[in-house]
Amino acid sequence: MSWVGSSSMEITVWLEQFAHGHWEKMTRAVFLMASRNSTNDGPAFVNSLVPENEKEKEILLGGESKNMNLILLKSSKMSLFPSQKI
Repeated sequence: MSWVGSSSMEITVWLEQFAHGHWEKMTRAVFLMASRNSTNDGPAFVNSLVPENEKEKEILLGGESKNMNLILLKSSKMSLFPSQKI
């Protein structure tokens, strides 16, 4: 888990390969999931995360930063793709 909101969460998966005597980062995947209640007519609450060490704090801060950038992007009506207009 790299970020948790009130009804959504972000999960980040890193793939590393041990080569030439050290770990090399190969790729990263980010999944954003929205929770729904049991009748699927509204959001469901997601429990917050409490980081237990510095690495977990770093991961959560990175997720929070990405979430804030997304909010700013949405509020500015900009597209992720420069050739497209919203």
